Amino acid sequence: MENTSKNRTIDSTFKVVIKKTMMQKAGTAYFQQAAAGTEIPVNIVFQKNQAGNMVALADGVEIANVITDVKAFVAEVTPENYQARITGVTGNPNEMEVTVSVYAFAKKTAAKGADAMSAFESDIKRIVDEGIMPEATVCENITVMAENRFPEEMIHQVLATYTNIYAAPAHTPKVLYKDPNPKGQSKLAQICLNALCGCAIILDGDKSTGKNVAAETIAKVLGRPYYCITGDRKMNADAIFGTKSTDNSAFGMLSTDLALAELRVKQGIGSEEDMQKAAQFELLKAKCSSVNIVQEVSAFVEWAEFGGVLNFNEINLCDSNFLASLLNPVTDDTGFLNVPGRGKIVINPNCVLIGTQNSGAEYKGVNQQNAATMSRFGLIKFDAPKSIKNILKANFEKGQVPEEMYESCEKFYNYVLKAAQDGSISNASLNIRGMVRAIRTTIKVPGFTNLKSQLIEHVINTCPAGEIGTLTMQINDLVA
Repeated sequence: MENTSKNRTIDSTFKVVIKKTMMQKAGTAYFQQAAAGTEIPVNIVFQKNQAGNMVALADGVEIANVITDVKAFVAEVTPENYQARITGVTGNPNEMEVTVSVYAFAKKTAAKGADAMSAFESDIKRIVDEGIMPEATVCENITVMAENRFPEEMIHQVLATYTNIYAAPAHTPKVLYKDPNPKGQSKLAQICLNALCGCAIILDGDKSTGKNVAAETIAKVLGRPYYCITGDRKMNADAIFGTKSTDNSAFGMLSTDLALAELRVKQGIGSEEDMQKAAQFELLKAKCSSVNIVQEVSAFVEWAEFGGVLNFNEINLCDSNFLASLLNPVTDDTGFLNVPGRGKIVINPNCVLIGTQNSGAEYKGVNQQNAATMSRFGLIKFDAPKSIKNILKANFEKGQVPEEMYESCEKFYNYVLKAAQDGSISNASLNIRGMVRAIRTTIKVPGFTNLKSQLIEHVINTCPAGEIGTLTMQINDLVA
């Protein structure tokens, strides 16, 4: 790789570990040199192979230069924006450590829509210095907020909440929310505003309008873990707080060695070590003879105790009385929750509660919720988007899907959207998830099938029987 460091300053550095899993000839030599503590003057390039796995290559992208698979890669950078060098091995002799230097302009160009990343330098420095998050990830989060039209002051307030007190890592979604109306008020910023104010919020709308993806993206930009539970009419306390079980671990710890040690002690020939083992044996026998009940820690309890973002998916499918008894204590200002088997726990102030629900007469099993419960939530409407092209593109890598496939799906979506708004068909065909699946199955094995067949399979055939014929005729006209 060409040395790109000339006339540029290093903005940040981070470590990448490459693991000895598919050792190539070149990699063997580099591992030996790295293990000897020698810095190797060779440039490393990262790219995905045909299987979609990230690999490290030395001095060029030819297959012969592949070192090995990359265990982790923490930033989206291009070869023009970084230089990577092998600098040593980790504590594991089968892993090699690479230092990646990122140039200053790479960070600044990432923040589309923001005046400059430099506006957040002090926030970034605090987060990195406290070991909360790598700089590249912070910058990526700022970019997501900027692209979703967050005011600069809101971004500062979000970054000020970053901490490392959580029980789980910050969430990294597979797909980020793409606002279908980039000229209107940002949905993501609206949700984040409520999160900053400690307000519970419900995201309400038709299926495939991005509600759950938005909740996941909020967890990412807030730098918090993401928890998701799905409601249903039969949901009960065990499903929320975790079930009780018996702890039989003591039985598995009993051993012949401990038993013999106890025997030697009883015979008066035991050593000091034998006496310790005998005492351990007696303790384990006592535990085995009694029933030890343990309460598992559920996602809900972990969220309440340690903080994070909780998405209560399909919240309106729950029984209204059950939901009121569960969420009213969480959304009032008492600040604690009574957990079966645990007692009272203090609710972490870094808890964000989001509910998502489909609304409309077409959805079965929906329950009218208690007015007192609903008064504790705000509600943001997610309408069917006017265009889905960017939403579809968010599910695939750039260049992975021919542009005409996106165009065909857009044409079909525009037809069904207008027909649904006119009342001539139901909104069942406004199935963006189905269109994503149709594209994915079409491109998986090139030439095996076509987009029209897959749209029929994943979208049209899931609609009411009386609409399938009409939709099939229309797709024959709209999709090649």
